[in-house]
Amino acid sequence: MAYQNKYKATFATQTGKIAYLYLQEDSYIGSLIEYQGVSINLEYIPNSDDPFESVYASQLNVVLDVTDDLANIPDFTTLNDRKYFAKLYLDNDLEWCGWALSDNVQISYTTGRKELFFNAIDGLGLLKSIPLPIDASIDTNSLNSLLYFIRLCLNGVDFPNNPNIMTVCSYFADGMEDRAIHSYSEPFNQTYLPYRTFIDRDITYISSFDVLSNIVQSFGCRLFQAGGKWWIVAVNEFANENNWFTEYTYTGTVASSGDNLNTLSTIQSYIGNTSGLYFIDNSQLKIMKKGFNKVEFNYNASLADNYISNGNFRPFTGLYADNWQIDFHGVGSTVTIVNNDTDSFAQYRLIRGSTSLTNDASIEIESGSYPKIIGGVKLEFSWIFQGQDLSASPRGFVYVLITDGVDNYWWNGTAWVTTSQFYTVTAYSGASSSDVNSYSFKTAVTPIAGELHFKYSLEAGTGNFAQLSNMALHITPLISNIYYFSYINDTKEYVKSIDIPYGNFTSGSYYPVEKGILLLSNGNNPFAWYEYGSETTFPSLVQLLMQKYTNIYAHNIINIDCNLSSFSTSNGILNASKLLKATDTDPSQINVANNSYMLGNATISYPNDQTQATLLQISNTDIEATNGYEISYNILI
Repeated sequence: MAYQNKYKATFATQTGKIAYLYLQEDSYIGSLIEYQGVSINLEYIPNSDDPFESVYASQLNVVLDVTDDLANIPDFTTLNDRKYFAKLYLDNDLEWCGWALSDNVQISYTTGRKELFFNAIDGLGLLKSIPLPIDASIDTNSLNSLLYFIRLCLNGVDFPNNPNIMTVCSYFADGMEDRAIHSYSEPFNQTYLPYRTFIDRDITYISSFDVLSNIVQSFGCRLFQAGGKWWIVAVNEFANENNWFTEYTYTGTVASSGDNLNTLSTIQSYIGNTSGLYFIDNSQLKIMKKGFNKVEFNYNASLADNYISNGNFRPFTGLYADNWQIDFHGVGSTVTIVNNDTDSFAQYRLIRGSTSLTNDASIEIESGSYPKIIGGVKLEFSWIFQGQDLSASPRGFVYVLITDGVDNYWWNGTAWVTTSQFYTVTAYSGASSSDVNSYSFKTAVTPIAGELHFKYSLEAGTGNFAQLSNMALHITPLISNIYYFSYINDTKEYVKSIDIPYGNFTSGSYYPVEKGILLLSNGNNPFAWYEYGSETTFPSLVQLLMQKYTNIYAHNIINIDCNLSSFSTSNGILNASKLLKATDTDPSQINVANNSYMLGNATISYPNDQTQATLLQISNTDIEATNGYEISYNILI
């Protein structure tokens, strides 16, 4: 895409700053068309007053006077929501960008002055219809960093120029480099998840929006656009006046970092004001909300549908399905792909050419795609026979091996043994007219953690033909449920239930099988989580967040509804990245002078220099609480 400026609108503001709106069009060649701006405001539109709402969407509302050049107005009759790219500048600084929508566009139907009204959106909502863009050939058991997945999703908004990404989060675990090592060290680039985490069913990935929301929510963060950048900010840390930050380009390269991020503006009286921010029209209200005695989270272990990568043998190239390898020997022995475009899977057809002891045919998980399995879990393998030898011979031998590089264990159908053995797939006993059936077998609990090898083989002692599809591995872990709690008073009154998608405790430290267990790059589950600068550690990220939720919710909250001026403060532009405080002379029990606030629902009108907003109270001061968990287990033996 080569977007070029096509339209420009100018808006005078009461601050002395000039607001400029540019609409760019792909492949446009021509002169700049200018219109007079009437109104322009930026809306932040959360779904609630919960400061932990993970995605904080925004949109730009624009009114232009197009009376004097109707012939060249933007074409909003198109279905293409990426026809026009909107960029808002305040003087020379980019403040916001997004896609202009061809929905709810209004134009005056009059012989007088004609005004055009339209909206532009930050594009985050568009990600709800875009699956995580992962190539089907990827090994779904392999790992990548949270930063990689974040970038992949945000770049999927598909702006002509992808914005930088500001991260303000300093939650670390043992095994990570923290800010003491490098100023740019942050958790998203050091925390990993398998690709299978984001698979909804079969090989369908969840939406990019859900991926972003889940990651951001799991770190107690908020995602939004401000100052022409994406921001991911830990809500509690945002209450601090100075914060560590790491800024990335869209490619993941560090652009800047430091400990001096300060976006604080204090709302002061108009007389003697030095901050540039004050209440207007005397309409401000303090809204007191009941706090909670207890914060709780019930986690039910979520498991992947399949721990074998590409179990349906698609995609494939020639005879080779991605993440699988084949082998055959002897005259007449073959391994071929059988593909039917109307099916959601392909099949492997194995033919053993003769009864010679040297003839064989097999399929096997490719060495680079071995699933990593922890000890103490139960395995269940399954597949479908789309065709098979109906003789009295076994339908094949299955070799299942777990190895940690030192110790080796094979499954022989009864027990895990240390000498090479196989599991015998018994002869088919169904009706002779039917050669399609499902098959499965279970193992005892795994004796060690390590790489899992799987091979299906026709060889001496088996039948000579098998056609297989839908290879699957299901795993039953030790933990079935974890109940987390953090309370100042363990009563059933005023309990706040929360949801944290990733970062749970697990019984296995090496490649745990539950979905959403955070990992280091080496596959180990990190422990001893802490906020940089604090000596308090927690066994899991979830428990750290339980404390963070308690810090905000374990007391009565005072939010503020208000009208504000000015959007141009002495410490930068008022937007979602702004930390807010307010002077106050009310009695101590309702005094908010020591409180920290962030924007909730807000509309910033630039020409009028007026912001209607709800300010949400946040805190990073630890409240003493009982923080723990209770585990329920699966019966594996």
